Order: sequence, then structure tokens, then C-alpha cells
Amino acid sequence: MKRFLFGTLLTILFLLSSCAVKKIAPKGHCDRLDSTYDINMCMKQKMDALDTEMEKLIKEIKYYSEDGGNAFQATQEIWLKYRETQSKYEASIYEGGTIQFSIYADCYIRLTKHRIETIRVMISEAK
Repeated sequence: MKRFLFGTLLTILFLLSSCAVKKIAPKGHCDRLDSTYDINMCMKQKMDALDTEMEKLIKEIKYYSEDGGNAFQATQEIWLKYRETQSKYEASIYEGGTIQFSIYADCYIRLTKHRIETIRVMISEAK
């Protein structure tokens, strides 16, 4: 009976700790989280959300492009390589450190937000 209770208690503690890890920062403020893991997960969620937003805008700009978006797509592929390279470069001075991904993600997010604004301007000019 004691083993059963001990096992049940361990299971409950594990489940509670797993739920705590999945907490979300208020209004997406990753810097308000406590652990490096939580901060990195929050930043990854931001990166994914921005990529999704940018993909929607890319579909829209292709709709308005006379060439079906071929010229834009070529430019976008170069920009994606730039974003990746720049983000890696900024994070490289923290190689092996726990903050490395956060620095990478911060650059990635900053560049993606700027690109989204650029695409929005391009769409408004194309309409």
C-alpha cells in the first residue's frame, strides 16, 4: 500500500511539474519567465507565430504580383538565408552558452518583424 501511495504521489508531482513548464508569459513577454527552457520555448512560439503571419502576407503579395510572385519569391529566398545567417552570427559569440538560443531567437524575431512590415508596405502599394 505504501508503494502505491508513493508511486501515486510521484506521478502527481510529475504531472504538476509538467504543467508548470508549459506556462506562457503574459502577453508573450518571454523575459518575464523564470527558466531558460521556458524563455526558449516562448521565443520559439513567437518565431513560429511570426513565420505563420509572414506566410499569409507572402500569399497575398503573390496574388497582387504581375508575375505570380516569382520575383518576390526569389528575393524572399535570399532574405530567408540572410535572416538565418545573421541570427546565427549574432548568437555565435555565446556558442555553447545557455543564452545562445535566446540571442538567435531575438535576432530572428527582430528581422522577421521588420520583413513583415516591409511586405505590408509592398502589399499596400500593389493594391
